[in-house]
Amino acid sequence: MIDEQPGDWDINKVSRIWDDLLVKHPQIDGAFCHNDDMAMAAVQAIRRSGTNRKIVFAGIDAQDQGINGILSGDILCSGMNAAGRIHWTALMVGYFACAMGQKKSDVPPFILIDNPLVTQDNAASFKYLMANYLI
Repeated sequence: MIDEQPGDWDINKVSRIWDDLLVKHPQIDGAFCHNDDMAMAAVQAIRRSGTNRKIVFAGIDAQDQGINGILSGDILCSGMNAAGRIHWTALMVGYFACAMGQKKSDVPPFILIDNPLVTQDNAASFKYLMANYLI
């Protein structure tokens, strides 16, 4: 790892960070951004720099801009962070725990919600599902 800076979900701040990173570090192989908008802001900073650097990006959320970035090849992948799925599962766990008379100690403190990884192989299907309000 060569650097770690908070982008604070602010694409302007991320652009400035990446403008600096591109000057400071002649070789950057890859980056993980905690939001697809921030990953795309970094991609734009590379384009603005006029260099032909190929940096692999991964992000989180798999929202429209991120999926478009995956389809265009600007982003390698994005972990879908489907808020409805996360909150619905939490609601259902709480409901069934109460309905079944369970105690708080019966419910695991951490439950993994299986959100998919969006890649070029499946991005078009997720784009369709999102466009039709199915996810």
